[in-house]
Amino acid sequence: MQKIRIVISILLITVSLWALFLPPVFPSSAHAVVNAKTYQLTASSSGVVSNLFITERQSIEAGEVAVEIKQDQALILDEINALSSDVKQTEEELMAVSEALNDQGAANTEMRRRELVQIDAEIALAKQRLSDAKSMAALAVQNERQHASLLDSKVITLAEFQATKTANMEARTLVNETEAALERAKISRAQIKAQNQAASNTWSGSEILDPMQQSLTLRKSVLQAELNAAQRKITQLQATLAAGAAHSQSAPIDGLVWKLNVITGQPVARNAPILSVAHPGSVFVEAYLARHFLDAVAVGDHAVIYLNKGNKLYNGTVKSIMALEDGGADGEDSAIASVSPGNFSIKLTIAITDGDILLSDIGRLGKVIITSSEPSIAEKIMVALSIALRTNA
Repeated sequence: MQKIRIVISILLITVSLWALFLPPVFPSSAHAVVNAKTYQLTASSSGVVSNLFITERQSIEAGEVAVEIKQDQALILDEINALSSDVKQTEEELMAVSEALNDQGAANTEMRRRELVQIDAEIALAKQRLSDAKSMAALAVQNERQHASLLDSKVITLAEFQATKTANMEARTLVNETEAALERAKISRAQIKAQNQAASNTWSGSEILDPMQQSLTLRKSVLQAELNAAQRKITQLQATLAAGAAHSQSAPIDGLVWKLNVITGQPVARNAPILSVAHPGSVFVEAYLARHFLDAVAVGDHAVIYLNKGNKLYNGTVKSIMALEDGGADGEDSAIASVSPGNFSIKLTIAITDGDILLSDIGRLGKVIITSSEPSIAEKIMVALSIALRTNA
């Protein structure tokens, strides 16, 4: 019986020591924290915060009034006047660019008309030359036949016949060259007419435009976009001005008010951040591990999470792995912009598969141990025992 107790004691000590030194076998975090994604509510207009209806760490529902901003009517009016002045200048420049574009288009049309007149003259001349060349070629053929007969009768010499034959070849070459020149002129005429037709269509592409027209067309598009944006903003400001001196803004989503960026009486500018709301469905765990574990973890691995509350273990899944070379802060859209505990760490983002980690747990520290994607019962027991020994030590 005594021997059995000794064996059991040795076995328990061995198992405890094995579990205590599990991190070399199972990757273990040096630092882990509960985090969540946040949504920023920004000021829809400039003014002064007249009322705050919420506090930090308060639960809030979508549509619930969060803040009231007293608008600076004079400032809004000044902004409308400034934008109206910009609109007038933009309209004037847009008109000038449109006129310049029309003038350039008219100049190009006139240039193509002159080119067309010149091409028509070249075509008429080429046709006349072709007619003359064909006549000369026909005469050269006739002369060659006559001289061939004279050569057979010994009336002319072979040299004289060769001269006639050469003249016939030159006549045929002239016909070919004149036909080619006429064809080129016809192609040029067809191209110019196509350009004129395309330029007369409002849907014609910029590829038919010269560089000056392309530049003017681009500038016109930019000015029109700027004009439309300024006019929309004026409409919005006029609606804001008509709504009264104060307006309220509501929470965009259900969640937890994580951070307030303003206090009552504080001036705020348009689009300035007012508060951030953490959404319940976005809670996750960030775990930082030593760099030498990089080859031992993979996306999809199972994660055992222990938080510094109670004695419960939570389950999760590794969703992303990032190597951090300098330990810098990141997570601008997260509730906590956590910082890695040291250089050459790796950051694991862990999705929680148990629903018991809540928004109220954001910022709570803990520990994460990574196992295989489908851990065995023995692995789960050893991980639980390892955490129990370390937390109770």
